[in-house]
Amino acid sequence: MKDFKYKGFSSKELYSTVRDKFMIEERELYEDENLTSGRTYIYKPIRIKKLNKITNKTVAFKKLDLDYLNSWLLNNKDYEVLEIDGYIYKALFFPANDLYIKDADKGYIDLKVRIYKNAFSSILACGKVLTDRIIDGIYGSEKLLDINNKSNIEGLIIYPNFIISNIPKRGYKSATTIEIENTSIINNKLNINLSENERIYINGKNNYIESNKDREIRKTGEYIKFKQNLNKIKLKSDGYCEINISYQQEFNIEGAWNLE
Repeated sequence: MKDFKYKGFSSKELYSTVRDKFMIEERELYEDENLTSGRTYIYKPIRIKKLNKITNKTVAFKKLDLDYLNSWLLNNKDYEVLEIDGYIYKALFFPANDLYIKDADKGYIDLKVRIYKNAFSSILACGKVLTDRIIDGIYGSEKLLDINNKSNIEGLIIYPNFIISNIPKRGYKSATTIEIENTSIINNKLNINLSENERIYINGKNNYIESNKDREIRKTGEYIKFKQNLNKIKLKSDGYCEINISYQQEFNIEGAWNLE
């Protein structure tokens, strides 16, 4: 049985009282229940319980609780973000059957949840500052960064997002170009021209680059990718700029999903 968040709202922070909380657990299938799975999704039989935070015993659902759960969990037309134990799922809840609230007076209701085939980590982020100086014997215009992609899906390639901030800093030369390379993948290099006082957002998965200056950005090479395990990233510029990298790891659902 686990605490969870759905659509950004925590099951531990109820609208009506600070004494109780909702928790999620996996239940047994009914005799006549058949949960099918598709190419991109699977179904899981689950139970939502209402518990007293102090005694950890089940508490009967009130009508207000059921109205809240219907609005929060069941009134959705597309996948929403479900967070459990550090994993993120794309999830959509449904009633288990027409009698899903029959045991509400005992402190639980039965649902089923449709989950996208992969689980995700929370967003992981790191950053580096590039300069045009030598600091402590190290050239500031080139930085190395090791990123360990722990995704366990065979052959999966992740495209990280980049935010490049080319905001001048006193005493440093402003950058006009930046080069990003994953030396762990052959020929995975990207070169971009920069303008002063500019922020650039790069989303390689969607083939998208945007500048706050609303200009056409000249680039050569290909979008940076992360393979499984170690990725050695090289960052190089001809002046001062900041680079932030963000990405999410992906995992096989069966290895991640655990409500015990």
